[in-house]
Amino acid sequence: MLCNKNFVVVTEMNVSHKEQLLACCAAWFNHAPTSDVNVVLASGPVVYCHRIVLSAWSQLWANKLTGDRRLFLTSFNASIAFQCLKYLYTGELELAERSLPDIHAFAQQNQLVHLQSHCEQVMSDQLSTSNCMMLFDYFLHNEVPVLPHALENAKALACTHFTEACQSEAFTCISVEALCAVLQDERLTAPEDTILAACVRWIESQEQILFVNQVLPFVRFAQLSPKALLEIKKWPFITHYDNFSARYLQALEWIATRNACPKDQRHLQASLREEYAHNDFTKRNTVDRAPQS
Repeated sequence: MLCNKNFVVVTEMNVSHKEQLLACCAAWFNHAPTSDVNVVLASGPVVYCHRIVLSAWSQLWANKLTGDRRLFLTSFNASIAFQCLKYLYTGELELAERSLPDIHAFAQQNQLVHLQSHCEQVMSDQLSTSNCMMLFDYFLHNEVPVLPHALENAKALACTHFTEACQSEAFTCISVEALCAVLQDERLTAPEDTILAACVRWIESQEQILFVNQVLPFVRFAQLSPKALLEIKKWPFITHYDNFSARYLQALEWIATRNACPKDQRHLQASLREEYAHNDFTKRNTVDRAPQS
């Protein structure tokens, strides 16, 4: 404490005073009587906030709120925007794996530097088989300069642990670009049956039949088990795969020449006879991972 004859300067703030100030700030969140800014979200009611709080966190918002009592955040998911606004007042935020990319994007686009940095630290420290596909997809479409190796690290983990990675809930939500990038990577060593099952699960969840022609060319039909190969024709969307007949017959011919149990051999030979009856194809060499025209 510094003193002179005119005033006293307190150089150390009592801890309880800081806690009380933070508690007051938290109580102001979405409090209409004290609010001087209405934040408009994509859905739901407006959120009552304060110019001084929002401006302290974001220079972008400080510029927008000069002479304006409304802040429009309608281009963002309403739930994500609400969580982030609440975090600015309370310091509390649940960084669930599924919402992490959306929260980072919100922070980045609104110049919330502290929140953005926190998300990036979590992304770096908690990369795992359960989130690597989701994060690879995010890094593929968004620049994160402070994590220069994040894209490659996420992709490497997705390729080398594909069996586990494709079981995550977020897997079915990744983009076709991210999925194809992993499927054509030479580090992908999962069993072909697993790769096919993952592709089918992804296609069905997307409800976009046209993706069949972008994804299935990366599946090596000739390396499938007899059971998996014979099951393919039962899928409703398979008829939309332009090159299916040629590749299916090719795989049947190849697998039928390999050592298979008598039961599988009977089914394969029957399927071959059926295909020969409807098609006039000649034998071709085994396909590799590269897309087939």
